Amino acid sequence: MDKIEILKQFRELAAKDDIVLAFTSAMTEFSAAIEQEDVNVNDIVAIVERDPLLTASLLKLANSSYFGFTKKVSTVKHSVSVIGLKSLKEVFTASVFKSAFIKKNDDYIDQLWKHSLGTAVAAQVICRKWNKDLCHDAFIAGLLHDLGSFLIHQYFPHLASTITNIVDNDPNKRLLIAERKVLGLKHTEVGAFFTKEWLFPSHICNAIKHHHYLDTNQGDKQFCAIIMIANNFAKAMELGASENIFVEPIPRWIWTLLGIEVKDLTELVKEIQENYLATLAYIE
Repeated sequence: MDKIEILKQFRELAAKDDIVLAFTSAMTEFSAAIEQEDVNVNDIVAIVERDPLLTASLLKLANSSYFGFTKKVSTVKHSVSVIGLKSLKEVFTASVFKSAFIKKNDDYIDQLWKHSLGTAVAAQVICRKWNKDLCHDAFIAGLLHDLGSFLIHQYFPHLASTITNIVDNDPNKRLLIAERKVLGLKHTEVGAFFTKEWLFPSHICNAIKHHHYLDTNQGDKQFCAIIMIANNFAKAMELGASENIFVEPIPRWIWTLLGIEVKDLTELVKEIQENYLATLAYIE
């Protein structure tokens, strides 16, 4: 298939998809409210309260031991003050993403969702050790890194099935090659295309596009490296299941770029596991 033509088909299908339109509308409205210089908390509370599942997740998080608040948090407004706006953005994105793309009684998609959440948590843990200012963006990029896979399964299920069969019968599990052969482009390109269309920051779009391959000249390469490593942590730790179960070899220069050494791995795994289980508890 021609790459430009297939992206055109993706765009046309997404434009007719009420659920995806609701996702993009919610993200746009929330981002506009939260990124104002003088944030109006009441506007944000109103957006959150329209979604009962999001409200429940937020209250569950605010009352968790992570924040150590002694009194019960019972309102959205109080929850926002407890967890902060940046953490709220993570909860909001995860909740609306799950509502839009995760279908009941579909174990494959459920496992891919849990892998995405695992990658988000791993990315945030790794990023805190490199650049704390970007750790919330790292969570968002990790959560959305396989957006293209969700969209391929949603809009072209017959082609997705063909890709899965090819990968299952390939001893080297070369997912990207199978996608190119069947679809004409990779899930990384689909995800980057849509996040750019939806006006996500460029470093998040780049990380989604390059989470399987990164060269030394790539822009935002440190941020991209975080998502690449996080994706493989999630696979190695079996947090959900990716379409490509193989843990990819990561060049030494990428580990060096982030200052991660062998002695750091045990502590990273422990922190990722603990944070993943906590995050899964309030998102689910």
